Amino acid sequence: MNYTNNKDISIEELFWEIIQNWRMVIIFSLTFALILSGLTYIKDTNNYENMIKNQDENEEDTLTSEELNEIVTIKKSEEFLKNNINYITDSKLMNIDPYCTKVAIINYYIDSDYTSESSYETPLNNTNNFVNAYVKKLKSENLAKIVSECSNEKLDLVFAKELIKIYTDEDAIFTVEIVYDDILNLNDMIEKIKAEIEETNIEINQSIGSHNLKFLSEHICEETDFDLATMQKDQMESIYNLNEKINVLKSNLNEKQLKALEEEYIDENTLEISKPVLSKKYALIGGVLGITIACILVALRTLFSTKLTMPENILKVFNVKLLGYIKKDEEIRKRLFCHIDKMILKLKDGQRQKADVKLQIELLAGNIQLIWDKYNEENIYLTSSNIEYINDKIVQDIVAQLQKYGFKVKLGTDILENISSLKEMIQMKNVIIVEKLGCSKYSEIERELNKIRELEVNLLGGVII
Repeated sequence: MNYTNNKDISIEELFWEIIQNWRMVIIFSLTFALILSGLTYIKDTNNYENMIKNQDENEEDTLTSEELNEIVTIKKSEEFLKNNINYITDSKLMNIDPYCTKVAIINYYIDSDYTSESSYETPLNNTNNFVNAYVKKLKSENLAKIVSECSNEKLDLVFAKELIKIYTDEDAIFTVEIVYDDILNLNDMIEKIKAEIEETNIEINQSIGSHNLKFLSEHICEETDFDLATMQKDQMESIYNLNEKINVLKSNLNEKQLKALEEEYIDENTLEISKPVLSKKYALIGGVLGITIACILVALRTLFSTKLTMPENILKVFNVKLLGYIKKDEEIRKRLFCHIDKMILKLKDGQRQKADVKLQIELLAGNIQLIWDKYNEENIYLTSSNIEYINDKIVQDIVAQLQKYGFKVKLGTDILENISSLKEMIQMKNVIIVEKLGCSKYSEIERELNKIRELEVNLLGGVII
């Protein structure tokens, strides 16, 4: 018979079963943590020893300090060359045709009567201070953001700043120039920059003093920018010369240097090989793995147990009425950290008040009395497949309590092994099986019940202790 299919094990019961086996869980966790981290340590140690051995064997191929410096110089030159090429590629200014440059020019004039006191008799006019304030304010990222937003490429602010010039030629006039290759975009930039300058005017009026900002002119022209042409030419020559320098340096390298360069030789000194240590990462993984395996084993042991582990299973597995479950306070064996076992049992039972064994036996006898109206006989025979493992005092108390209710009770032994017990049961005609939780086996209970039904003896139910 497959008892597993009929057993009912709740998640809560399974949880407490795992918690009560905490020693097993901890031992598995520590064991797997040590095994996994230990195996990793052994592997790392072997690799370390091999690397040290290879390093010693290759010492004769180690480059000199001078040879290493030559490689480092080439590496730095190549990095500088790469940065220059990236700049030429990404910079909008470097990609504008200098011989057909479109430039937007905006001119403003500052009219100010604002003066400040000085040590001289004549007050100082602060027009130059206003002009400088505008130039410094406009050189911030505000104009660069406008150029970036209005550009087709949505330029980075670094490259947008390159397209802007802000300068003053005369004491009271400052000019904003924007270089770009599309007139429509330049028109958008002009309108937004003029709005930004108006906002700057309000800020400077409040912070420095009163003055009049007068718009002079705006226009877009096409011109040849010789300065830009020279800048682009110098940049290209720099890239060409740098490339030639790298080729010359590489031509002077020996085979060891070329090999090191191809392997991206980095450090002037041989990289230090760190000694292996126990890995916390693998210790943690091993610990989690150990806990998982322990929980699975406890769950499987509970699920596939061949012994009666829950009192309700006497009804669910064998269809035998459960007359009573007498639970004695669990005795904790005195072993290491037994106080933890006591705490777990306390948490498991919660706030429920425990009825003592005497009261539980009285309730059992009362239940039997309530169902006795169906039968005319007063004889009851108590039997068990594990009578020798059941607490004798509890059984005697059950017998005494039933006798108080007027029952004629006979306590027998195992009917499967003792013929006289079998005869006594037949004579008494009514039987109650008494089984011990965690001790009575399903197979023995089944044989016992088959024998009772075969002899057509009246089975009143079962008592679990």
